[in-house]
Amino acid sequence: SADAPSATSTDHLAMIGPMVLGEIYGSYSALQESGNFTKDDLQAAAEQIAVSLKAAVAYDAYEAADFSIDSDTSASGVRSYRDNLLVALEPIASVPEAEYVTLSRYTESGDPKYLAQLKETAVAYRAATERASIIAVPKDAVAMHRDILNSLRAFASVLDGISDHADDPFASIALLRTYVEKEAAIKSAYEEMRSYYASKHI
Repeated sequence: SADAPSATSTDHLAMIGPMVLGEIYGSYSALQESGNFTKDDLQAAAEQIAVSLKAAVAYDAYEAADFSIDSDTSASGVRSYRDNLLVALEPIASVPEAEYVTLSRYTESGDPKYLAQLKETAVAYRAATERASIIAVPKDAVAMHRDILNSLRAFASVLDGISDHADDPFASIALLRTYVEKEAAIKSAYEEMRSYYASKHI
């Protein structure tokens, strides 16, 4: 599944610029027809369009049925799950620096090597989700496990989008907003996981 099921991520992101320009032109035409508008009116209309600008990203989402379910929900069973999950997520731990730092380095330097680094980070996130998708999951942790893996996959797609569309100002702005949203989803999923472990006293 995907945030944008009717189009691929690349198709959607490539169309953001033309769509925004079309909306701005539409606003301009409407203001012009009103017979009484200023440059401030047009700027306000453009800013309003920008506020709602967000990029949908496509990714393969996991469903509960994709996982092997473990009926053992005891503290020892969950401890084993936790340890296996930590091992599975090791590719993420190997990422050399936070993604926002890499993005900042690109913004400051314009060096494409940082975009390639974001691509490598996206690969690491996907590798981690694939490894985590094959471990046994306690039956009362399936929804949590799904949320964690899907948040990581969505974030990987955002990183790919940022790397692929760095030269498109409209797509970049939209992707940065989506970046913040998907990063928050990861944090929320991890908070859910910490609460789950605490409920098992581990």
